[in-house]
Amino acid sequence: MSFDNPPEETVINGYKFLMLSNACSEQYDVIFGGKKVAYIRLRHGSLTVNVPDIDGPIFFQHSFGNSQGQFFDETERKSFLELIQKKLSYRE
Repeated sequence: MSFDNPPEETVINGYKFLMLSNACSEQYDVIFGGKKVAYIRLRHGSLTVNVPDIDGPIFFQHSFGNSQGQFFDETERKSFLELIQKKLSYRE
């Protein structure tokens, strides 16, 4: 992944993270097995994962304690997307 030009699609263990926006706020739809399983948004320092979409309940949340609207760098992005993928795989 490149932080300057992040991919529109990242696949982690069969889960497709489709980037909807890489600006503030950074957002993704997550597809697995041909269906949407989650929506991710990082806004105002709060990372939320709703299932199965934006209107669903919050499945995972993390506060960065600042007002960031996107991941700091590609290492942080990769780390959190991998964490979310693992948590979603336990749910399936």
